[in-house]
Amino acid sequence: MTRKFQRAIPEVDANWVIGVVFLLLIFFIVITSVNADQGLERRLPPPVGKYAPIKLEPRNILNVLLTDDDELICGNQIVGIGELRLLAKVFISNPRNDNKLPEKEIRNIPLLGNMPVTSKHVISVQCGRETTYQAYIDVQNELIGAYNELRDEFAKKKWKKRYVNLTLKQQKAVNTYYPIRISEAEPLQSKGGGK
Repeated sequence: MTRKFQRAIPEVDANWVIGVVFLLLIFFIVITSVNADQGLERRLPPPVGKYAPIKLEPRNILNVLLTDDDELICGNQIVGIGELRLLAKVFISNPRNDNKLPEKEIRNIPLLGNMPVTSKHVISVQCGRETTYQAYIDVQNELIGAYNELRDEFAKKKWKKRYVNLTLKQQKAVNTYYPIRISEAEPLQSKGGGK
């Protein structure tokens, strides 16, 4: 008679497997970056007790309108997206103190002293309800680009450095000289009486 050998099935140490899986999980959590939501960075004004509309002179407002067909109207003229940045820079800075552009007032700015600032200017952006998101983003990029270029030019003129290389106090002074004042207006009614 032959004797039958029974083979024992080898067991896997489950504790070791669980430990490796746990370490891999921690590794992937640590190295994986989570994409932050993208959007437009804006600082909201401080809350006030009651809503009181501010009266602005027409010369202090630059109306930027995007129609339902993504046509760009700045002031009262149709412009291309490439022209918007230059128009915004001239409006914001009012280099020749033109009486059709924002009025300047003298403000005492730390590190700069008394400076003429167009602090009452507002760029009002209004879109149609059918305006594409890309056209809206392009307009916002051009407007923020205008502010960034003005700030950079001022920093180079005053301190011979780019804006990003300034100290925090210097940047704050430049921000006071060129405050970002972009207003979002209610979307326009779409063609045909509203969709």
